[in-house]
Amino acid sequence: IDGILSDDPKDLLLVGFKDFNLKTINPFVKTLGIKLAGTVNGKTRLYDVMKSPRINDSLAIDSLSFNDTYIGKLTDTSSYDKVNNLANVYTQILTDDKETFKVTGNLNIKEKQIDLSIKLDDSKLTVLEPFVKKLVSNLKGNISADLTVKGPFEKPQINGDLSFEKGQLTVNYLKTAYTLNDGVEVDNSVIKISDLVLQDADGNEATANGTVDLNDIDNPNIQVDLVSTNFMALNTTAKDNSVYYGRAYATGEFSFKGPTNKMRIDIDAKTEKGTIFNLPLNSSETISDKDFITFVSKDTTQIVKKQTSFDGLTMNFKLRVDPNSTANIYTVLGKLSGKGNAELELKITSVGDFEMKGDY
Repeated sequence: IDGILSDDPKDLLLVGFKDFNLKTINPFVKTLGIKLAGTVNGKTRLYDVMKSPRINDSLAIDSLSFNDTYIGKLTDTSSYDKVNNLANVYTQILTDDKETFKVTGNLNIKEKQIDLSIKLDDSKLTVLEPFVKKLVSNLKGNISADLTVKGPFEKPQINGDLSFEKGQLTVNYLKTAYTLNDGVEVDNSVIKISDLVLQDADGNEATANGTVDLNDIDNPNIQVDLVSTNFMALNTTAKDNSVYYGRAYATGEFSFKGPTNKMRIDIDAKTEKGTIFNLPLNSSETISDKDFITFVSKDTTQIVKKQTSFDGLTMNFKLRVDPNSTANIYTVLGKLSGKGNAELELKITSVGDFEMKGDY
């Protein structure tokens, strides 16, 4: 840091970076699910800081890495003019000399308006993971996009197109990994999904239709239906979910409805060969597992809320089972394993209560 702080608009304060390692800030962004690497060089010039500040950036990040994925070289020459209350944005990323990301436009601070153009060309999909980590994880592959973001700060409208190349993701609730090579349209901050094809780890396909409303970006509203044939619908272990777990292949309909903090998943399907379903009825319980007992901190009346892995999530299953599927029930007497025909209904409430009925 070098320069002068004064009322003179000609006085300059210079903030410089030389071989600054981005790993230094990782402890501060770890809770956001972000891990950075790269070297920052360049300068930020600040004029008339005491009255009407003007800021000009000339920064470069070499070998930028995001969550252990190489992104490229980032260059930023954005600026801010206090007199006009206008921030001009220009940020670019080059990967192997190819422009993979570019955002240009301005932010009108006085009017609280945003006007940006965002272009992605085979950018790494992993950069979106912090924004969707409630639903999906392990994002891989590439994304291309041509988007505009315009409107008030509190609710800008996003419009444009997105396409995926060898995109991969894992649905957190189901632990199922899917691949997509397809595109979607974004209209007034609503992602429109039309015959989007997903592939599971075995190459089986499902087709998705519906919308994802991003107008509440912190809590998107999902209205998506899938139709599948012999599609992997579950891939969990006892560690993921002690109530039930296993690997399930299904032919039928899947429905995902509601905001991400109050999601409802409905599955109406027939199980297919390779399905193994485990239902442990012998797990030991502690006092804290009982819903009618709560604990309070010492010398206080504050109730400690019991957390579950199903907070906000409701799941309903209607399953038609045939002898190609295996059911394992674990009791204090041992393991009961069987194959046969059944029509089962399973329900998990948002507080983790589990219900199952039907004949097997």
